[in-house]
Amino acid sequence: MIKLTKIILKYLLRRLQNPSKKIKELLGDEQGLLFDNRRRVFFFINEKLTIHELTVIRSAIMKKLRGIRPLTYVKIDDIITGYYDKCMERYLYERLNRHKPNEDTCWFKYAQNNKNFGWVDKDTPFGSSERKQVLNILLKRKPYFKIDVDKMSVCLERDCDGYVYTPSDRIIKEDDKVLPLYRSIKRKGFSNIISSLSPIILGYSKKTGRYNAISGRHRIAVLRYLRSQGEIGNRKIRCHIVEHPFERLDYTGPHTESCRKCLWGDEYDPGRGTHQDFYVREGVAVMRGKKNKKGGGQKWSRILPVFKEAVLNKNILDVGAHRGMYCTKALEYGASHVTALEPAAYLVDVLHAIRKNYILDDFEVIMGNFYNESDYTSLINNKYDTVFFFGIIHHLLRIGIQKGILYSFDELFQRISNIAGYGIIVEFAMPTEKSLGLPELVPYRAAFSHEVFERALRKAFPRVRNLGRCKYRSGNKYGRFMYYGRKE
Repeated sequence: MIKLTKIILKYLLRRLQNPSKKIKELLGDEQGLLFDNRRRVFFFINEKLTIHELTVIRSAIMKKLRGIRPLTYVKIDDIITGYYDKCMERYLYERLNRHKPNEDTCWFKYAQNNKNFGWVDKDTPFGSSERKQVLNILLKRKPYFKIDVDKMSVCLERDCDGYVYTPSDRIIKEDDKVLPLYRSIKRKGFSNIISSLSPIILGYSKKTGRYNAISGRHRIAVLRYLRSQGEIGNRKIRCHIVEHPFERLDYTGPHTESCRKCLWGDEYDPGRGTHQDFYVREGVAVMRGKKNKKGGGQKWSRILPVFKEAVLNKNILDVGAHRGMYCTKALEYGASHVTALEPAAYLVDVLHAIRKNYILDDFEVIMGNFYNESDYTSLINNKYDTVFFFGIIHHLLRIGIQKGILYSFDELFQRISNIAGYGIIVEFAMPTEKSLGLPELVPYRAAFSHEVFERALRKAFPRVRNLGRCKYRSGNKYGRFMYYGRKE
């Protein structure tokens, strides 16, 4: 109670301060820094500052802005972060969604131990004296560092952009402090009062269109993570914003190839329409589209109660993965590995783009066919736990009959059972395609019925739950039924 009272008093005192006066003092001290009164944003006018000068200015700005109450708000969805702010968001995802230990997270394998801390023009020599000069500059900025310049200079390396780092494979076992902050904010909620007392300061690069947190990095990571999980709305965050024409205001940046390519904070849009209408942000498939259309929301609401049980710590196969919405969801809900089997080349490209953009090492993409014997043998050998069949089961029966491979749901589910060690999530739709009127399919019309489908499913997966019907305003008027089946 005493602590809360002190916070409230401190906040009230901060409210009484005149931020305009302090801003004028800051602008007087920092040459080349201006303030846009209309947008309430700080910005640089000198576009030729060196990285060393930027680092010094950044430290001064961070120190002085901490004493000024922010006048600006920015929505969470507008904050597209760069390295290494997005690394902390991914760290939360990997620890909380993927259940990875510290030593297996990107943050501890790459970013945390291998941050850049100096810069030397990539076109100049990088010998012993240049290496020592980098360390001496670092010590001037951070005199509390205890390093042996002669010993450490031997370990320094320079990347293709001139940034200097020292490689390390050291793994820290303790959780990063962003985890307890996440638990605190989730339990108590987030208030902009804290940002008035200890301001969030965001640098915005006009060159990259991204933000980098100058101060409040952990809070931004937690809020963006909670937003990606749908646990909070697109709320406004009180903060200072410093616009600049540079890539970043500090040395910190990635040097590993995977870090350079990672677009974790970006949105990837595979396209609108169809039964998978979604976009990806922070590795999460965010569904959109109208409630009664085929955007995937109806299916998701029905399978959600069983989805985590079906995928957690399991090897997942999505047959006819399409754009990969359910593959992405499986990773989000803790699958150990996900494989997308898709025969269409243009959709395989989309799946590869998701895998590449978000560096999803546990996401495998196979361009293949369920009825190709070589592909099918490979699926059996991979020993999958749970298999997805969204919107294709009746198509598989039709194709099986036309190819002369199988003639009933009984045979189809037996073929599926051979590759699913644990269970299945399957969507049944009453076939309405004109192709069922083809002469070779007419004798088998009864084989496509709902009753026959459900009976065959129960033979292969005895523990079956009918998760309910999806009825769209367009498409199949009979409706689509979602099922979850398990063997044990």
